[in-house]
Amino acid sequence: MKPTNQDYIKRLTKLHLNYEIKSKIDIESLLNLSSELLKKNDMYLYSWAMYILCEYYLKSRNHNAYLPYFAEFQKVADNRQGYPAVYCLILDALYSMHGKRDIDTCLENAEKALLLYRESKLTDQFCLFQIYYVFGMAYNIIGDFENAYRNFIFALQCKLHKPFIFMKGSIYDNLGNLELRFEYHRAALNHFQKSAEIFKKYSLDYEYHGTLNQIAALQLKLNLFDKALVTLQEAQEYFTKNKLEHTYEALLAQSLFGIYYIEKADYEKAKEHILPLLKEQNPFLISNAHRDLAHIYTKMNEIDKAYKHYLEAVELDNKGQYIYGVIDIYICIAKMFIESKNYEKAKEYIDKTETIMADLDSMRFKLRLYETQIGYYKGLENYKETVHYFELYTETLKKTHTNTLQTIVEHHEIKSQIALSY
Repeated sequence: MKPTNQDYIKRLTKLHLNYEIKSKIDIESLLNLSSELLKKNDMYLYSWAMYILCEYYLKSRNHNAYLPYFAEFQKVADNRQGYPAVYCLILDALYSMHGKRDIDTCLENAEKALLLYRESKLTDQFCLFQIYYVFGMAYNIIGDFENAYRNFIFALQCKLHKPFIFMKGSIYDNLGNLELRFEYHRAALNHFQKSAEIFKKYSLDYEYHGTLNQIAALQLKLNLFDKALVTLQEAQEYFTKNKLEHTYEALLAQSLFGIYYIEKADYEKAKEHILPLLKEQNPFLISNAHRDLAHIYTKMNEIDKAYKHYLEAVELDNKGQYIYGVIDIYICIAKMFIESKNYEKAKEYIDKTETIMADLDSMRFKLRLYETQIGYYKGLENYKETVHYFELYTETLKKTHTNTLQTIVEHHEIKSQIALSY
């Protein structure tokens, strides 16, 4: 009995899911299936098979293996419209992004793919999902966050066949990260929780428990301490059970436990979680540990110890050229000295922050700097300067909301825009 079209779809789906969920791919089976589909002249399913194969080699960064298969696929696509041609453009866009690091060409190919999809009146929204995903990733890379956000929302609205709904988990994750960047903490928490639900449902264990760290960090920021503790305990149980205690995600969870106990004013318990991180190899984790210890000693009014740990963190962030980390620490040091009424040292770090930020355009850090300057001049009882920096703070806050709230508001308008786009 000859295989039916439905049989081929089932085989392709199984191969695709094994690759996407388990990161495993049966190359031989996929190549055999591709040959069968080519003989049948089923270009839709053939393009799907080739897409899986090419995407696998792209994501594996094996460009030597990718290019011959893409060239073969391109021969078929050049003489046809519809799905093969669209998938070919998507692959070219992905290669421009990951292989050539050429985002302009990536966006051009994604635009061509979207135009061809619409002109060909195609209906399978898995293909459309991939196009919007490419747009979102490309815009994110070049820092056009509004367009990145918009395209991730477009991707989210695409209807995927049930087995592939898990792919929306990464979209929710990207949305959460963008909202986090602009400090929309509740919106970010909502998207990370949706991402975690999908990862858990499809047994994407490592992704799920990694997302738990994002959720716990936001719960701590939003003072949802009991929920944060439950989230962290679940993450820790998974990492311990699977002997992953020394992975980055497990150590990050340990760091978050420390922050939880700082917030609960149990400083000794906090130190139990944070101090071991100083012996790790990851400079980011070590810098964070010094910063957290500085927070502890500031709260304990042991300013000299706090200052020492802040300087250790600055040294690590300078070595890693993590400029925003340095700015964050300078602001923390300035605030610490304002609280302890050491205004001379506070001014030293305010000046250092201003010098670094002269060539940067970060609304978020401008707000934090102005807030620190308000506290500084208020402490000196210089109310003229206090009012001046309060006005700068208010002006910047309005600009921030104009630039970023607009993007969030679009979230609620996108569904109708999509309906109009066909």
